[in-house]
Amino acid sequence: MIGGRGTAAGDPLPASAATRLLAASAAEGGDVRSIAPDELIGRVERSGLRGRGGAGYPLAKKLAAVRAAVPASGREPLVVVNAYDADPDSPLSQTLIERTLMLVAKGAMIAAVAVGAREAIIYMHPRAEAARRALEKELGMIEGSLGGVLISIAVGPGGFMGGEESALMNLLESKRAMARQRPPYPAENGVQARPTLIASAETVAWLPQIVARGARADTKLVSVTGSVARPGVYEVLLGTTLGAILDEAGGPTGGLKAIHVGGPTGGIFAAAHADTIFLGPGEHTFPQFLRDLAAGTPQRRYESSVRTLQGLPPIRRDLIQRHRYLVPNSIVVSRGCPHHCTFCYKDAFFAGGRSFYTQLVDDALAEIARLPGRHLYFLDDHLFGNSRFARDLFRGMKGMGRVFQGAATVDSILRDDLVEDAAAAGLRSLFVGFETLSSRGLEG
Repeated sequence: MIGGRGTAAGDPLPASAATRLLAASAAEGGDVRSIAPDELIGRVERSGLRGRGGAGYPLAKKLAAVRAAVPASGREPLVVVNAYDADPDSPLSQTLIERTLMLVAKGAMIAAVAVGAREAIIYMHPRAEAARRALEKELGMIEGSLGGVLISIAVGPGGFMGGEESALMNLLESKRAMARQRPPYPAENGVQARPTLIASAETVAWLPQIVARGARADTKLVSVTGSVARPGVYEVLLGTTLGAILDEAGGPTGGLKAIHVGGPTGGIFAAAHADTIFLGPGEHTFPQFLRDLAAGTPQRRYESSVRTLQGLPPIRRDLIQRHRYLVPNSIVVSRGCPHHCTFCYKDAFFAGGRSFYTQLVDDALAEIARLPGRHLYFLDDHLFGNSRFARDLFRGMKGMGRVFQGAATVDSILRDDLVEDAAAAGLRSLFVGFETLSSRGLEG
């Protein structure tokens, strides 16, 4: 969501007024053992602090979930601070520890008190040796105990997978760095089956300032690498554009063509888009942006308000260099999904409007008829999400001589005879993502 130079419209604070992590003091927060855990969690909730590790999940909900799981578990809760910095050349946690040293440890202590834990582990990457040694020395001076919480450091194996939340738990149990099936979630059944809070170092580092003076977590650490004048870690206001971040790093050292965001699994933005934020689907906002760009008046923020696939012009497939694509006949006939699974990006992406909608069946069939060859690949998040639409689509495709694949849920393919209609229309394989084996994960 980083996308004008300076801060985007609607930012609550000017840059000079925002609380800064990299300039914070670990002396803040004091001994929080005299504060009731519910009050601690309440302060975190009022701060609006969301996870900084990527998912953006509210930390207060995590804290409350771990605390609530303790009675039924019968096991001691545990706090794990993920300071692993798995992405190459993105030493956010390492920089935070080097500049503020005990701030992360103080945040771990506060989180532990909030969930009733007496132990916290700071999990680090082996390349962060200097930061680890400095932190170990400081912890050694207090014999590892901070506010009644025993704090230790664990070092991962290196490599990207070691930072994934569930693989991290396996490593702390001396197992291979492999992702676990969820649920159960760490809050209920984490390291050694203990209720476990796992949060990034940047997330917990906010806690001393939140507890001490009700600070709001309005900034984010970002790492800037590549062809810029001053590569490094920077702290920016939420809503800051990519263009402003590049300016902070001294600007490009050559002609800027594109910006790669999000680490190894991220995407690439054309340089022309570095000063604009897009929220939600782009079928109606991007054409307006192109018109504004051509007129020399691009806006800083475009937010989707129209959620429909009706009336859109046919895709200009003549512009596609088909030989460059493994599956050139890809097609999407719907947007989103009717479910609201906790692990999925969809609710955040489609916030502010409908989160699932389809083309008209006749429009979808006309698009299919325009595609050359036999093979199709439906890229829909949930091709069977609207059973009436899907059934009419498959029956309309019958006799077209197509073969195709797509994605759906187990529940949808067991419903009535929908999968039989799909097979008669040419379905040859179906992707089912087992993010969860529990019905609780598919509520909605």
